[in-house]
Amino acid sequence: MSESVAQQNASTVRDFPDRLPPMVVKELRQGLRARLYGETIAGFHLVLLVLLFPILNFGQSSGVEGAQRLLWWIFTGVLVLLLPLRGLSALFQERRENTLDTLLLTNLSAGRIVWGKWLAIASQITVTGISLIPYTIILYAAGGISLTESLTSLLRLGMLGLTLTAAYVALSWNGSWLWRAGPALILTWLALTQGAGPMIRSLTGGGLVPGEAGLVRLLAETAGTAALIYLLLEGASSRLGPWTEDHRTGPQRLGLALPLLLAAGAGHAAWQEVLGPVALAGLTLISLTALTAPWPPPRAVPRQGWQRWRMTGQGWPQGVAWAIVAWSFLLLVMERWLPAEQQAVTLQLVAWLFTGKLLLFCFPESKRNRATALLGTGLILLLGQAAFLLAADLLNLPALRTAATAIPGGMAGRGGPHPAMGWIAGSAAALCGVLAMVALGRHRPDRQEGGL
Repeated sequence: MSESVAQQNASTVRDFPDRLPPMVVKELRQGLRARLYGETIAGFHLVLLVLLFPILNFGQSSGVEGAQRLLWWIFTGVLVLLLPLRGLSALFQERRENTLDTLLLTNLSAGRIVWGKWLAIASQITVTGISLIPYTIILYAAGGISLTESLTSLLRLGMLGLTLTAAYVALSWNGSWLWRAGPALILTWLALTQGAGPMIRSLTGGGLVPGEAGLVRLLAETAGTAALIYLLLEGASSRLGPWTEDHRTGPQRLGLALPLLLAAGAGHAAWQEVLGPVALAGLTLISLTALTAPWPPPRAVPRQGWQRWRMTGQGWPQGVAWAIVAWSFLLLVMERWLPAEQQAVTLQLVAWLFTGKLLLFCFPESKRNRATALLGTGLILLLGQAAFLLAADLLNLPALRTAATAIPGGMAGRGGPHPAMGWIAGSAAALCGVLAMVALGRHRPDRQEGGL
């Protein structure tokens, strides 16, 4: 009797699942054991302790305000710059060492690999952020910045670092250092100039939004951060995993919910100001994948019935249907809940995406870098728009400038939505929908196709 109980207990212990995913444990162990991480954090705290002395000895003055600003910029340097940069080599290192195939042969799915990479770096950012809380308490005790404002700003820096980490992990799939470093520099510049910089100036100058408006803004930033992280990591998982792992349906459903999430904050300007750009960025990211998805393998395509035509199916015809519905939802709430400049950008994005998709029908079949091809068509449209604007300035012809504002691109939305842009966007989307229905009707599941 005792032997059977002992054997049962042993099997129970053997079968007990790990509390943490194995990929997180592996990456976190390697990251914490790295000599660079320990030396960086130790030197970081040493610098912070040195900077605290003038604040504690001299109280509140102009020099101390400068020291506080320097202190917060050091917080930003570690949470937003140094730690997230590890994500740029997350998947590229596995590809270079030829260990991705070995990982996929185990019980680890592509999603668990990508999310594990991100969670390991996110854990380091979280631990480092928690270690900064005593410094904010010391600043408050010395008569400086409010403790609530300091903790809120620290949370915002952490969310910014987590979002950049997700973007860097998604970029690390590309083997070209140029395609990884170029977007990373742009994202870092935007994070510093549009995110951390204004926040630090407002924090040290006493200009943070107080009360209910500040809480609404924080909730909107939290929701936007969660949505962007999910979209970026699922996009990277779709590049890594096979067709049996569906990493496209979830982001497409979230994309349909983004306009509803934007409309849920009716009456709160801070909610709309934050989630408006998030909705535009999220729908653009999903559209780049949905409009350029390859034909799935024969077993992944339903042979008959309504499932073959469903909007969240795999393949670019279903992606066209999803993009039409998603952007239509956003256009419905655009006039009421988006500022004028974001309304112009929305129309430009819709026209650019669907016009670029139409141009891809004229190009030869390309089975690689479909999203890059769509971005290339957008660059062609942008260059054509810039050429019209340059000719209008050189020849002093207002008609050319008017024509340039009707070209889908990134330079025509400065003066508000152009009257013709809505017609261009709608007609391009309708034509893409017709072509997608024709292509899906002619597609045979027993025959692999890869056209755009």
